[in-house]
Amino acid sequence: MNMSNPGKEYEEFVFNKLTGLFPELEVTLDDNIVGTQSGVRRQIDISIKGQVSGVDILYLVQCKDYTRRADINKVGELSSVMQDVGASKGFLICSGGFTRTIHQYAQKLGIELWSVEDVNSSQWHVEKKIPVIYIQKQGKSANVNLQLIPIPEMYDRLEKETHTNISAAIGEAIKEVSLDEGRSSTSLVDYINHILSANNIDFSVTPNLELNDPNLKIRIWGIWTPVSFKVQFNHEKKYYLKYITPEEYSQIRDHITQEATPLNFLIDNFSIELDDSYVEVDPNEIPISNNLSIKLEIPLTIIESLNFRG
Repeated sequence: MNMSNPGKEYEEFVFNKLTGLFPELEVTLDDNIVGTQSGVRRQIDISIKGQVSGVDILYLVQCKDYTRRADINKVGELSSVMQDVGASKGFLICSGGFTRTIHQYAQKLGIELWSVEDVNSSQWHVEKKIPVIYIQKQGKSANVNLQLIPIPEMYDRLEKETHTNISAAIGEAIKEVSLDEGRSSTSLVDYINHILSANNIDFSVTPNLELNDPNLKIRIWGIWTPVSFKVQFNHEKKYYLKYITPEEYSQIRDHITQEATPLNFLIDNFSIELDDSYVEVDPNEIPISNNLSIKLEIPLTIIESLNFRG
């Protein structure tokens, strides 16, 4: 740290964070702007210039590396400089926070009250745990309703073999389906799984599926008979939670709204597997109150069993 200017290190720290927050604007450290009212060159810790929606803007940033809270005098000082140089917004950034009595006053003057924090900074440190929610989907089965599309040959066969139980014949037939009049066939489970995979269908999101390919047939009494299926998928979800510490993380804390805005974060060697580090939680009582979290939800694209109806 430059001992002749002990606040310079904090200004550089804040400047590096703001360049990422305002990537489309010109962020300048230690700027000098001549006041339109005073005619005096005003020293600005950090200026932010550019266009927003086609309008030229000028923002001023004043940095205070204090252990105590900034008071109304610092708000007044920044407001005075803003008026002199024609700035539309100001940011008073203080490492020690602010007295609550100045919040409303700062808002009226167009001044944001911030602090900037980083997990890897010893001076402007923040503790951060990022919640990870793992949603486990279970119940890989489906209910199947089928509708035969009768053809004349079936009626002829039914008249000749009325002693044959048609329900038993259908129950045996729906184990296999064909798209080429029986030259090749596959199980209905495999056919449904193929449709799910080929169309990238997550059946926890799309709970119903109609299979009505005109070439889809099942074999009844030796006759390949057109058929359509309506499939209703069954599943349930369980929720698990754990917290992880990021290798890199920085944030802006808004002392008026009490909200924290993440600037960047990095997580290395993070496994997406569900393991003993997670704790099962009620989905209605997940204790997450911040705006940064990780949600893992693996799509369900394969069923294992079928239940037939109708």
